[in-house]
Amino acid sequence: MHLFALNLSDLFLSLWRGTMQCDPDDDKSTWDWMVLVGDVWKRHGEDVAKAAKHLPSYFDKPPRNPAEKMNSGYKAQEFLNYLYVLGPALLRDILPKSVKFLATNSNAHINCSVKSTWILSAFIISVKPRDFSSADKVCMHSCIPVLRRFVLGREDTAANGPWRGRSGILGRKSSSTQIPRYAGAEDLGNGFILLRARDEFHQRVDGEYGLAILTFLEEEEGEAAKEGWFPRVARWARLRLPNGQIVRSVWKESKMATARPARNVKYLYDKEVRYGEVQFFFQATINKTGKEHSLALVSVYSDPDPEILEESYGTVIQCDYFGEEALDVIAIGDIQAGVAMIPIGEDGAYFVAEKLGLDIDTMAGTEEDMHAD
Repeated sequence: MHLFALNLSDLFLSLWRGTMQCDPDDDKSTWDWMVLVGDVWKRHGEDVAKAAKHLPSYFDKPPRNPAEKMNSGYKAQEFLNYLYVLGPALLRDILPKSVKFLATNSNAHINCSVKSTWILSAFIISVKPRDFSSADKVCMHSCIPVLRRFVLGREDTAANGPWRGRSGILGRKSSSTQIPRYAGAEDLGNGFILLRARDEFHQRVDGEYGLAILTFLEEEEGEAAKEGWFPRVARWARLRLPNGQIVRSVWKESKMATARPARNVKYLYDKEVRYGEVQFFFQATINKTGKEHSLALVSVYSDPDPEILEESYGTVIQCDYFGEEALDVIAIGDIQAGVAMIPIGEDGAYFVAEKLGLDIDTMAGTEEDMHAD
């Protein structure tokens, strides 16, 4: 953890801020990557602090303003969330293209992205001393071994390091962990649990919400509903996922004075990944089959911006939000994970932030407290 959280972060930031000690013959004025200085560094720190407010509690320690707090006991988890969760998007328009590549691929690598690991490996393999000035060569001789470890560390650690043989232990812990009982909850099976608050009685749902649910039911039934009919449902506020995360809803969070939003999810639709903001959860019986479905009403985010996705090698997923103009009903079983959607820019766009090490937390049986809200 210290390699990624402290050592590499110190390496990157000291280069970008120009605080790294260098050879007397090296001229820092030629460092085109030294961009986090002066007002740029101050504004960037403010952007990090604003973005951190949108990280759900399962991200653990949200990063404070690095321009103000980096020398005041900045935690390892703060560095991880700052650089590898928020960094790829917040640094994209600051860093020059010559170094943006390394910043944006850090996040994907820690999330065990095979594609990004391959890309970073190709970069390291292709680096040759002749590509740099004499001063740069000294730096690269130090950086290349660290970067190689950055790419190979997961394999080396798994085979020879302190986690050797732990995968079986973690797997056994996960399989034997008993899901705790929670008063008023409804266990849907496969690790999904609906959690209160819940409507005491079924409520008529009209407006855009009602139309979205009505459209879903008509498609499932294969026939149109009677004119003027609107569905009646009992809303659920929260959902516990198989990975231990707890997703809330707009209905729940609209009643909370202070809360780090936890209402956004990643889900599958026709085998493709999509992102949505949960309005509420509910259950409905399809008369045609007599089967009860556990569902979520979501506001669907747009497809990722293709140019940004390509430029960032798939590590910055930036989407637009349409609110009630893009409502859809999805099966709860299609939800893969809770995510953060961080506002960016002035055009109402959001970028996706996923929790680092979620797969490890899942194997270890780590989960949120269902009684917390």
